[in-house]
Amino acid sequence: MDLIIYLILIASILIIYISFNKRILANLNAISVNTRQFITNQDSFLSIIFLGIFFIEQALLMYFSYTYKENMFVLQFIIGGFALVVISTASFEKILFSVRTKFFKEQLIGYKKLYFWTHNLLREYYKLRKLKKK
Repeated sequence: MDLIIYLILIASILIIYISFNKRILANLNAISVNTRQFITNQDSFLSIIFLGIFFIEQALLMYFSYTYKENMFVLQFIIGGFALVVISTASFEKILFSVRTKFFKEQLIGYKKLYFWTHNLLREYYKLRKLKKK
């Protein structure tokens, strides 16, 4: 029990240290920007990778189910572990592609702001031009 308390305390101190250390935050930000760009640029490749991972997981389930078909106790753990691994993999894939979607939404908002700013600027320009001709 004391070990768990010490681990929680150490983890909390590390989180606080990282939160207030600007150099570490800048490095994490650079890593996240690079990761987001990779995810955005390589989405087809990542889809194929995840498809392969799901295939390997299912092949391993079939292999271990056949290998341990007589031992129901071990088979229950294999099936339970398989379910956890598949759900974790699918969740990780969803997180990766939601980062991509969020990036595209941010870009769209930026483009809309730029459009409205340019539109208003041109409108003001034409108003001033009409006033200058009169």
